[in-house]
Amino acid sequence: MERPLCAYCHTRPLVGRGRKYCPEDGPKASVIWKREHRRAWKASGDKYWLADWTHKTPDERRAYFRDYMRKYRRRRAGRAA
Repeated sequence: MERPLCAYCHTRPLVGRGRKYCPEDGPKASVIWKREHRRAWKASGDKYWLADWTHKTPDERRAYFRDYMRKYRRRRAGRAA
């Protein structure tokens, strides 16, 4: 019985059952999948990078990052002392 080929490189056979990528491309599966879908999302005009934000207004995102960086700087300053 002949083994199916990797869905990404189309050259190496798959190892194991239920696999889609060969052992060399398996660790990159998430990156491959995201790259594929980002193209489709971008073509449809979907702002996929904002999909998981509960607060999607620019002011709220800015406030989140500002607070995050303040906490980060405080933690860093505490370690340096």
